[in-house]
Amino acid sequence: MSNYDVFISYSRKDDADQFVTRMKVALEAAGLRVWMDDKIVSSAEWWAQIEAHIERSHNFLLFISEHSLASEWCQKEIAHAFDNGKRLIAFQLSALDEKRVKGSWMDTGWEQIARANWEPLRKVQWIADHLGVPDFEAAVERIRADAQTDPAYVEAHTRLLLQAQTWQNSGESPGAHISGEPLAEAERWLAAWAGVTLPAPTDLQRAFVSACRAAQNAQEAFVRDLETRAQQAQEQLTTVQAKIAEGEGRITSLDLASHAVEILNNHGNPELAALLCIRALKAGYTRQADAALVRATDSLYIHTVLRGHERGMNCALYSPDGRFILTASSNGTTLIWKAASSESNRVLIGHESYVNSAVYSPDGRYILTASGSDLLGSSDNTVRVWEAASDDAVVIVHVLRGHEAEVNRAVYSPDGCFIVTTSSDKTARLWDVTTGDALVAVRVLRGHEHSVNSVTYSPNGRFILTASSDGTARIWATDTGEEVHVLRGHEHIVSSAAYSPDGRFILTASSDGTTCIWEAATGHEIRMLRGHEGGVNSAAYSPDGRFIVTASRDRTARIWDAATGETIRVLRGHDGGVNSAAYSPDGRFIVTASRDRTARIWDADYRDFITYACTRVFRDFTDEERARYGIDDTPTCPQFGAGA
Repeated sequence: MSNYDVFISYSRKDDADQFVTRMKVALEAAGLRVWMDDKIVSSAEWWAQIEAHIERSHNFLLFISEHSLASEWCQKEIAHAFDNGKRLIAFQLSALDEKRVKGSWMDTGWEQIARANWEPLRKVQWIADHLGVPDFEAAVERIRADAQTDPAYVEAHTRLLLQAQTWQNSGESPGAHISGEPLAEAERWLAAWAGVTLPAPTDLQRAFVSACRAAQNAQEAFVRDLETRAQQAQEQLTTVQAKIAEGEGRITSLDLASHAVEILNNHGNPELAALLCIRALKAGYTRQADAALVRATDSLYIHTVLRGHERGMNCALYSPDGRFILTASSNGTTLIWKAASSESNRVLIGHESYVNSAVYSPDGRYILTASGSDLLGSSDNTVRVWEAASDDAVVIVHVLRGHEAEVNRAVYSPDGCFIVTTSSDKTARLWDVTTGDALVAVRVLRGHEHSVNSVTYSPNGRFILTASSDGTARIWATDTGEEVHVLRGHEHIVSSAAYSPDGRFILTASSDGTTCIWEAATGHEIRMLRGHEGGVNSAAYSPDGRFIVTASRDRTARIWDAATGETIRVLRGHDGGVNSAAYSPDGRFIVTASRDRTARIWDADYRDFITYACTRVFRDFTDEERARYGIDDTPTCPQFGAGA
């Protein structure tokens, strides 16, 4: 069934002179699609057709007269037009006697319908300016103009009405819903209605659009849920597959590592052991394979070793840009090394006793060294500030004096404006670097009951952290010097303390052989790291905070998983106790300092270590070795590839 521009409602008594019929013909000639009932019939089927044509028409044209207002069918047509929100064009044919009109409704079966129609009908602006001066052409033009006002809006009203009725007649079946762009268009149409434009949206249209939106949202949610479930299932499958592959890789790794350990324990070929370990780590990371590869490569050719001090090294640390390494020694000197080439660059000579620590300023322009007393009775007990960039000459910028015993550590504040020092005199002192040539302590931190062994700032500079031989570490407010927390838990000397990069956690290393992780904000103990067979001299976080490196008197350094506390690697090779261990700024390397008079540079990541180990082996597996250990024929290292 087609849609119409105009539905004509009239009384046949008013068409005696064919005025209404002529009007229909004239409107059609003007380009309008017009429907008018010209049959004299009354049946349920006929009335259903009348209702359908009203619903499919954009405008309802009512020819108002006493005859039409006294007509049962006209009144029912008017009511149906109002119910469906049709725009009503009222053309008054003749003057009305309202009392006589209302009297015609009395005692009829449709009186209530007529009375309900009357008030909204009166609110419609009637076309009545032709009364007494009939002008047919003018009347046609006026009706045509009204019918074609806002055509797109009115057509959308009709279209949405028909869709809503189909939905209603289907028992609000989801199959009658609209969705996608048609639904979005209907929503825009409803939202654009400003309360003035006629016809107004109906309650049915609004209910229909709301139901369609709810259905689409539910459908989209259902689809998203299915997609999420599918994705989760795929992720679970991938995880299971990855775990299976990881498990298989670990089995292979452990098997090959056991062969490598057997070779090393029996003083066999270290190159073959290294090849087995490289294959093991490529199959899957295991601590056993990692440790065996360290042993094997130590036997082949030791890691980068920094030699130059005549006595034990007390600490080793990278410059902020990672280009240089500082080492401080008990022979009273500090050496500057080029990290890339491991060549000694400069020697800082000036202290009269042990150099306990050496660090760079945050901007890398200065070096800070702390000195104490040696076993022969020489004492220095000073801190010195050196120019880091001097090519040849050793330039001492400041000498800080004030401690009454040896100075164990000295560090800069994050902004480089202050220096904090710790001493065996049980104090820490804060120095203002900005005051000029003569630096004096601006604050003394007192509270420890024994030697203060190390000190550091929190990353934001608001707190100072000290470690002491009294078995505690303490947190101090930088601006006031007040004690904030006392960290108790170690059974012996606390050798060092350090913050995590984000400042949330604290590490303490102790001569009781443990390292403890604390919550910085509360001072509560979180986890104890155990594994060293001797006292732990230092502990530090990796730049990303994921790992911890510790240095111990047991001649090893260990890498730990910060989240779980598990040992990841044991770095073996020093012949004396390891006094310090620190990461490079990019986290790729670790430098350790030992009493054996050396510092060593290690690859922090086992994957980098595989690359390094490949530079230390000069052959691949033989055919016999591949058969014995179940090794495939792919190259173990890049240099053994095709054409090599």
